[in-house]
Amino acid sequence: MSNVTHKILREELDIFATGLFKYLDKRFAATDDRLDRLESRMDKIEGAIDTIGKNQEIDQQERSVMNHQLTRYEGWSHQIAKKVKIKLNYE
Repeated sequence: MSNVTHKILREELDIFATGLFKYLDKRFAATDDRLDRLESRMDKIEGAIDTIGKNQEIDQQERSVMNHQLTRYEGWSHQIAKKVKIKLNYE
């Protein structure tokens, strides 16, 4: 192969490689952008799930406290009924 042919092939290869690298760089940049947007959406979803979980925990604690209070009130009403000799009906 002559030097001229070798030089032409090298130039063509350089042009092709440069074009390929530019194309791949653009594609990777687009993929990076998509991944960044997806990560942002996932962060928002994770935050929303955390908020829901915390709210559920608070609701459960409040129900537990209310149940304890109700049990106490029921005990008091039984004590009062026993003292005044009244039979409680659960109708």
